[in-house]
Amino acid sequence: MKVEIGPEQPDDKFQSANDTYNEADVLLADWFKDVNDQVVYLYDFGDNWIMMLFYSEGKVLAKMPESGENEIISLKAYSKPKEVKLEVSELDLKRAKKLANQIPATIEFAVTHLDIPVQEDHGGRPAFPALVVAADHAQGIAFFQDLLYDSTDIRLLQSQLIKMLQLTEGIPEKIMMDKKTASTMEPLVKELHVNVEVSKVLPHIQEIIKGIEDSI
Repeated sequence: MKVEIGPEQPDDKFQSANDTYNEADVLLADWFKDVNDQVVYLYDFGDNWIMMLFYSEGKVLAKMPESGENEIISLKAYSKPKEVKLEVSELDLKRAKKLANQIPATIEFAVTHLDIPVQEDHGGRPAFPALVVAADHAQGIAFFQDLLYDSTDIRLLQSQLIKMLQLTEGIPEKIMMDKKTASTMEPLVKELHVNVEVSKVLPHIQEIIKGIEDSI
């Protein structure tokens, strides 16, 4: 059985003969059901880097290629997700809570990945940076963008929502988010009493991302 897991591709940008899954909806850990289950993982930045993954004692482990010693490491990032906690500082939270007035607007907000490999350091391994975008749902205008090279830093991700709210100078009537973004922001959303609608489709953000990728 061969499947592909990656960023959602709008408008069938890339056709594949294999079953495809959106990386926002599945985890590598989901493919391991029993002890000693194994898969071959093709990690493709253009160099076809292959790892053997297997499941043992509740962890997904990887046999690293080219290590010389058949090194085994734990892929903590691909374990079952833990509950996301509120990570922003008390000062940032206090400032955000001062934005009490409600703005009559619906905002699309997402943390997603560009399908463009970028080298942050010369000679380093390329990575797909995270793009944070906010757009007015009615007007289709993006008013907030930021590029992040560490999409695992929850404090950094949650602070992006606060920055966006500071730009609007209030709390929008509704903020539309994809499932993954909403999960990351949930503790902050509860603290700020933000009305969030989880949506699979964020039309203006998808258009913005497509425009960026097409321009490269």
